Amino acid sequence: MAHEISIETAVEILESAFAPLHCLARTEDHANSVVATVRNSSGEILLDLGNLTKERVTNAKRFKAILIDARERLEDRGFSLSAWEFPSNE
Repeated sequence: MAHEISIETAVEILESAFAPLHCLARTEDHANSVVATVRNSSGEILLDLGNLTKERVTNAKRFKAILIDARERLEDRGFSLSAWEFPSNE
């Protein structure tokens, strides 16, 4: 069975995954989804992750893949991100 995380933990992970950029993440729809955007220090949106369903962010393996892809998209556009690893499930 896939490792599950809470939607609240997913928000915390999102907020730390894009340093030194800022990720603003919040739950919506009675905590059934997460909306997230990555912004620069001026508040300009650099990446809109859109509406991520609870199923996508609570499955650790799927969520990790989403974040790795998002980080790669920003790095491909020339943004330098701090080293980051998806938290272990232990």
